[in-house]
Amino acid sequence: MQGRSVIQEFDLESSRLSDRIYVKGGTFTSLKINNTKTDDILIQGLRWEGDSELRIEQSIDTGIFSLLGPTMNAPLDPPRRFILDNFVFSTAIWGDAPLAVFAIMPTYNPSLYNAVAKSYSDAGKITQANDLILARQKQDFWHAQGIDQPIAAFKVPVYWLGIHPGYGVLLIAGLVLIGGMIFAGAQPAKGPKPSNPLVFALDSVIPVIHLDKDHDGVGYEGWRQYFLYFLRFLGAALILLLLELLRRTVLGAD
Repeated sequence: MQGRSVIQEFDLESSRLSDRIYVKGGTFTSLKINNTKTDDILIQGLRWEGDSELRIEQSIDTGIFSLLGPTMNAPLDPPRRFILDNFVFSTAIWGDAPLAVFAIMPTYNPSLYNAVAKSYSDAGKITQANDLILARQKQDFWHAQGIDQPIAAFKVPVYWLGIHPGYGVLLIAGLVLIGGMIFAGAQPAKGPKPSNPLVFALDSVIPVIHLDKDHDGVGYEGWRQYFLYFLRFLGAALILLLLELLRRTVLGAD
């Protein structure tokens, strides 16, 4: 359907279409699709006026659900509200900035973030897919309550480091340097004092391999010992980060 100059209301109710719904161009104040099953829903290049709303409810799209600007890469002119309720689709194409679409949704739907992220990942748009999952993790934090909130807060930086493993390796390297300074001015509670505190801190992070066997029996008191435990914990994270860097290098992934 090619849009006219202004369409006050466009409603599609209780329909079964063997083809696609294609709405292109025109100025709308409202576009609603309810209780409809179709192969594709393609919405492109619409302009919106007033208290505008795009609403799709109780519907099934067995193919592509696209929401685009005038062209594939053009920015979307969004309505004031975008509501999806009990809407199932196979693949989402929301342009190069899908997060802009989520910004106009009045409610948080984590499964929708996952579904759109999967569509972008399947299309090879890894950057957008990662951005969507990270945004979902942030929304999980803001909507979490009680004990779930600190858990959600922990997941945000962990996932960010998974997206940017190089920064994670640099962060661990920085913590090793800090560890070297911490251990330099301390006498161990047990074991010999490390001859090189920086090497000791590095040895604490590197898993399996021992740079100096004498480091195995070294222990401290108080907060320094907890920092040593933390460095050893980072050893597992270092393996994951290095494996991800290797995967991206070998496979050429983003």
